Amino acid sequence: RVVEPEWTPGNDRVWGGWGPVRGALLPGTLVVVCRRP
Repeated sequence: RVVEPEWTPGNDRVWGGWGPVRGALLPGTLVVVCRRP
C-alpha cells in the first residue's frame, strides 16, 4: 500500500524546492506500508 501525506494546512515553510504551492499539487514524500507474515 502506498500512502501520500498531504501538505499540512498553515505550513508556509519552504524546504529545497518544496513549499505550500508545490506541496498542495505534488506529493513530496512516499510512504510504503507493508506487513510481514
